[in-house]
Amino acid sequence: MLDEALHRLVRLGFASSGSAFVTIDLDATIIRSFKNECESIYRANTGDVPGERDYQPLIAFCPEVGMVLHAEMCAGNVPASKGNLEALEAVLGRLPQSVEGAMLRTDCAGCQERIIRFCNDPSARPEPRDAEAIVRLAHECCEQGKAVHLMLKSDLAADILPSGRIAPNAAWLRAAAITLNVVALLRVAAMGSEWLRARMKRLRAVWLHHIGMISRRRRRTTLFLPPAARHLVMDLDGLACSRAPP
Repeated sequence: MLDEALHRLVRLGFASSGSAFVTIDLDATIIRSFKNECESIYRANTGDVPGERDYQPLIAFCPEVGMVLHAEMCAGNVPASKGNLEALEAVLGRLPQSVEGAMLRTDCAGCQERIIRFCNDPSARPEPRDAEAIVRLAHECCEQGKAVHLMLKSDLAADILPSGRIAPNAAWLRAAAITLNVVALLRVAAMGSEWLRARMKRLRAVWLHHIGMISRRRRRTTLFLPPAARHLVMDLDGLACSRAPP
């Protein structure tokens, strides 16, 4: 059920963005947990962080729509390189038909022969693109996946795990990913594409930490926000947004 909700939101995101070429940022992250049921992570085995017991989920993110495409909870002793190709294939299989091509950004964990061969398969490769444009796009999208990991863990409490068992924690992670995708849709619909990657604390500063004025006139309730909130006027009855009069 949670997976279906996540995928439905992703389809809505692609439909609203109209992106024909997208980037898939595939990367694992570490969720700190001191529960006894956790497995020792690789940093504990190498001696870098003795006794560390965490989870290491695999996240796929698309910067063009600002959404999580895949969120898979993994135990701490699972290598970050495990299941990368299977996750990539699952994400590609769920992309809408409007997407003509996709590029993969990953780190050393995804630098595997199977993935390289898969990406170089002539039947799967899109039309050749200008090399300079590819490099520019890579710089623009680079490390956005890390920022999303931070948003999931810090802004949406994905690192406050409810259980010592992996199944409830996997549901908790997917719920955080669903919340992120819902917020991404609302940000673009209400405030424009320039707010696509805004952190939750920035949204709170603009939308919540301001004094507004509510006006009721002709059976219409309107909320007027101050200049710091870009003079937005929210129609509370119709849930529509428009620019405030000067």
